[in-house]
Amino acid sequence: MSKGGLFSYLLFLVNILPYAVLLTHPGPWLLIPIIPLVLFILEIVRGRGRSVIANASGTALIASSFIAWYVLMGGALTMSIIAISLMWVIYHSFNALYVEGKMPFRSEVKPWYSSALWLVALPPLAYLMCTMVNPLFLFVLAEPTARALVAVRERKLSTSNLRARVRRIGVCLLIESLALAVLILVLLYIIS
Repeated sequence: MSKGGLFSYLLFLVNILPYAVLLTHPGPWLLIPIIPLVLFILEIVRGRGRSVIANASGTALIASSFIAWYVLMGGALTMSIIAISLMWVIYHSFNALYVEGKMPFRSEVKPWYSSALWLVALPPLAYLMCTMVNPLFLFVLAEPTARALVAVRERKLSTSNLRARVRRIGVCLLIESLALAVLILVLLYIIS
């Protein structure tokens, strides 16, 4: 989106189309996709389509599509699904902020900022998992919490071989995200 153009805007509209189904189910859960959408649009309007905020909010917006697709597939919007969706969005925001913080050219953000985001969100997420979902879902919070504690001491990547290092981080985060998705599905199956 940072370059603009008709194709970019049409692609953006196609990507937000699934969220229209949520408008038929009004409620506070609409904030889950609306907050990253507003942040993303504000950054685009400001001409900062490749900023840290644009990248992190864009990632959160994509992660929030879980709730839209769930509704499109006929799923009921229960408090447990909303809580899991919120955790999923915060988890991916944490990942995006972590990657942005590792970039040597991002002077405005440090790797530990992602840790701050996750560790501030952890108590409310733990409460939601215990009260709205099931205490078993505390296991879902373990890996990102451990990674957040490790990231507190991490530094930015050096510029040498940056592309390979970023690719490695991306692949590792993809594997972790898939593992987390499988864990969520297994736990949902167990508790249902």
